[in-house]
Amino acid sequence: MCRDAGIISLGHFVWSVLCAVLVFSLLGVAHHAHRINLDNLLDPAGADLFLKITGRDLWLVGVTLSESALSTLEFPWLWSGLLFALVTN
Repeated sequence: MCRDAGIISLGHFVWSVLCAVLVFSLLGVAHHAHRINLDNLLDPAGADLFLKITGRDLWLVGVTLSESALSTLEFPWLWSGLLFALVTN
């Protein structure tokens, strides 16, 4: 019983790490392509403006990353499906 709980906990941890790595890498792709400017997060006034442009939570993933980062990849529909499957589960 404890072994099963440990395996499930480890699986959830790995899933969470994969989600974070994918979202951060897509933010880096969008920043490198000059679609969003992550340097605005350094000052409070720029951070408010950045959140107004990109949105928060699932809106950030759904619109900003899908339109800016995933559109530059080959098979964007496949990567978009993977992103939403990782983040929403």
